Amino acid sequence: MSFEVKFSPVVIKHLGINMYSTLPPVLSELITNSYDADATSVTITINQKDKHIEISDNGCGMTEEELNSDFLKIGRNRRTTKLNISPKFNRAVTGKKGLGKLSVFGICKSIYVESCKNGKINAFEMNYDLLLSQGEKDEALKLDAIIDNKSTYEQPYTKIILKNLTRKSEIPISNTANSLLNRLNIFSKDFIVTLKDEKDSKDLTKEERDKVIYKDEQFWWIIPDDIFNGKVKLDATTTHYIKTNNIKGKIFTTKETLADNLTGITLYARGKLANEPSFFGVKLSNYAYSYMSGTLEVDFIDQHVEDDNIATARNSLIWENDSMKQLELHLATLIRKLGSLWEDSRREYKKKEIEESGTFNTKWYEKNNYGSQDKKLAEKITNLVIDSDMEINKATSLLNYVEGAFEFDTFIEYASEIEENVDANKLIKLLQDWEIIEAKEHYRLSIGRIETIQKFDKLISSDTLEVAKKGIETMHSFLNKFPWILEPRLSSFDEEVTYRKILKEEFDDSTEPEDDRRIDFLCKGSSDTLYIIEIKRSKKIIGLKELDQIKSYQRFIKSKLEENDRGLTQVKAYIIGKESAKDKNVQEEIKESLMHNRFVLNYSQMLSQARKYHQEFIDAYEKTNNLKSLRKIN
Repeated sequence: MSFEVKFSPVVIKHLGINMYSTLPPVLSELITNSYDADATSVTITINQKDKHIEISDNGCGMTEEELNSDFLKIGRNRRTTKLNISPKFNRAVTGKKGLGKLSVFGICKSIYVESCKNGKINAFEMNYDLLLSQGEKDEALKLDAIIDNKSTYEQPYTKIILKNLTRKSEIPISNTANSLLNRLNIFSKDFIVTLKDEKDSKDLTKEERDKVIYKDEQFWWIIPDDIFNGKVKLDATTTHYIKTNNIKGKIFTTKETLADNLTGITLYARGKLANEPSFFGVKLSNYAYSYMSGTLEVDFIDQHVEDDNIATARNSLIWENDSMKQLELHLATLIRKLGSLWEDSRREYKKKEIEESGTFNTKWYEKNNYGSQDKKLAEKITNLVIDSDMEINKATSLLNYVEGAFEFDTFIEYASEIEENVDANKLIKLLQDWEIIEAKEHYRLSIGRIETIQKFDKLISSDTLEVAKKGIETMHSFLNKFPWILEPRLSSFDEEVTYRKILKEEFDDSTEPEDDRRIDFLCKGSSDTLYIIEIKRSKKIIGLKELDQIKSYQRFIKSKLEENDRGLTQVKAYIIGKESAKDKNVQEEIKESLMHNRFVLNYSQMLSQARKYHQEFIDAYEKTNNLKSLRKIN
């Protein structure tokens, strides 16, 4: 008996050596043949020394006739009504075109085929070079039987040996196993593949596949379950499409970015790779896609005899087909939605991590008296930082900087011009630019304030009056013009008319001597703070009487704040004079006052503080920018 195969040499070249050039896709074709033959066990033995691979299974086997009519028939479509499902386990068969067997010639020169069925063993061998030479004669190639209907009591099986491998280097068992696990989705307790060589062995199971594919998951979505339960909300059209076509699988994201070759969603049809990882035309502008992977089963694309939606090499769908364009459209909708959900999930996760670290409050902008627009801007910048791939410590440090910068109106003005679509990296660059702008601004401001500080020194020395007199500059007018002397971050005082009025009514000082009148300032500085400032002449000693007065003012104003909610929550009180009395009771009262935001300042301290504060800016800018000609404060 002989076996016969007829073909064109062009077919052998295209579907042999040019179809697959690596081992995993070839082995995948042979494994799925075993699956279609109702095997429960497949053993792949790699002989590293002699360079051949044996694939054996316990499937239904083939008779002599079936070897000729089925195995050796090139281009046989087995998706007839009779052959669409396997005979024993009713598996949806993966093979269709009858071309996969030729792919072996992409990695070897000869293939030995042996099969047992109905108590008979048959075997033959095909040689690539012989096939090509015979095909050029346009004649059927006769293959002599190596084993011809040999009687046996053995159970059915099929054994294929790939001889004369073109690959010369050793074949790694672990890497090859992982590649097969990625290419096939047919493993179960009823179908286990063992890959081994002289040193190593690995079982390919569903559990092992899950470990390889769904590795390092952080967030995940089960399709279609999470669509139906509302976790993934899609439009009605896409939802209906996924449900009708029974698209199912699992898409996930990892905590760290994935290598480019690991990102994307892999499509399978009938348990076999149909499309390599892809995002189906979605623009990869979202960070999510650097973290996203997963698998989907789209069996419906390969359901019928006439379906031709998968490229022969099984690495891509034929997207030009109208039906595949529809699939691409709905998958893109799903991917974009999951990208958005990832942003929300990751933001909340990162916020939680930052909060739990105890170093930053991610809702910092809600606790400050910002306007609605400023709050939106602060939230936007905060979310940009959190959504970035910045590690926690760096993100926290940057957010702390942003919170501090928001104390400056100029920063808020600057940041408000940040475009809507700016990413975290560009944001960092903008903030770095701001640091330079800020440094320059502080330098310019500091140089300009030196003269003011020197003028303040002269006012102190001359014991300038605290209350206004015509034609004479007073401490009141001076501090009103330059409030930063009192509080370096203050650029202006906004006089609080309402509370000042009720304070004057409660503490009428009209009968007091002019040089002892109080309540010089009642004003808003920034945020939620109201300032009470009592100014004495530069030679005035602060005693218990003055301390009791400022305490009374503060307590009264606090009680009124509770009655009138105007966004003010703090009251700071200052009294300024030459120095405090040395009396023990006075000193104890001052210590107590500090705990309640009441401060006793002397003019010398204020002068020293102003000098120090602004000199630090000048020195820092000089160091950073190598400025050599800065004026110094004596």
